[in-house]
Amino acid sequence: MSLESSSSDEELLFLWISRASKKKRKYWVHPINTTREEQGEFSNIFLDLLKDEQRFYNYFRMSINSFNELYNIIKSDIEKQNTNWRKYVSSKERLVIFLRFLATGDTFKTIGHSYRMGSTTVGKIVRD
Repeated sequence: MSLESSSSDEELLFLWISRASKKKRKYWVHPINTTREEQGEFSNIFLDLLKDEQRFYNYFRMSINSFNELYNIIKSDIEKQNTNWRKYVSSKERLVIFLRFLATGDTFKTIGHSYRMGSTTVGKIVRD
């Protein structure tokens, strides 16, 4: 067996293993996450937190005024638009998720459960 054929055999084996080991998705969007707008943490408690400065501070580790200032500065940089495939996450909700991650250090999966979105989406929001 020559060196070239050995190399191509290894490449084929690698491709076969990587394709065979890929996890197939059961859902495009998990049914639990389809209720984000009605039952997610942003929809349920954010407006209530805005009415209580101390609780807002405990939740986000910043004042309401600081939040609003920060939001106004970065809003245009983090805005997204709907696509044919899915609805966007609003710029305010994106900031809330990012700040919650910084305040708690929770995993993307834990934050995703609370806000009713996938951990991959949370990770993308945090990295953006």
